[in-house]
Amino acid sequence: MSSEVVFENNRPELYIDGKKYPPLVFALSDFPGARSNTAYAHRNIKNFHEQGVDIVGTDTSITLGWSKTMEFDPEPLIAELGGVIDANPDAKILLRLHVNPPYWWMKDNMEETVKYNGEYGIDNGEQQRLIAYDGLGHIRVSLASEKWMKEAGECVKAFCEALKGTPEGDALFAVQIACGKNGEWHNWGFEESIPAINAYRRRLKEKFKTVEALREYYGDDEVTFENAETGERLM
Repeated sequence: MSSEVVFENNRPELYIDGKKYPPLVFALSDFPGARSNTAYAHRNIKNFHEQGVDIVGTDTSITLGWSKTMEFDPEPLIAELGGVIDANPDAKILLRLHVNPPYWWMKDNMEETVKYNGEYGIDNGEQQRLIAYDGLGHIRVSLASEKWMKEAGECVKAFCEALKGTPEGDALFAVQIACGKNGEWHNWGFEESIPAINAYRRRLKEKFKTVEALREYYGDDEVTFENAETGERLM
């Protein structure tokens, strides 16, 4: 399946496999009870299909297949797409794919998680809804974590490869990768994590090149690229 947005008649138009589609989407919620294999979802997907709306937004997460002891299993994610086409074989699916790491991963890699005012986030256990308590100081992966980006990227790659040649893959026309506060790539709080500090220092080196320029910026003759701290000064 191919899709593109074309600017026509002074407005963007969506084409899927060369056919223009109205910009109307029936989107399922990220609440666990709104999964695509529920009677609620099937009823509404069919109702919208009867009114000519075949673009369906659905929501899933790599946490469903990301195991501590086994290779990534894409089947639970593919099943979310399958639930849509079971209800409407003509559906064109827009997938919101959350790339948050599982709770166990964050517990095993606390140094990769956000620090709020110098402390790691509140740990009240695993949540069924990924965006529950976002922005409230709970345990969350740092968006600067290279370890998370690598491992999450491997999960996304495995998922995409597993979709090749499947009915679910044929029905998928776009994927929105989601993470951060409310799944919208906002930081969960002011970042003081180890990955964030390291990323900040790399950025300082890219920007200022020399220690002399860095010290002039900071107004501090003792600062170096190795000990520079974040603060209220914005770059």
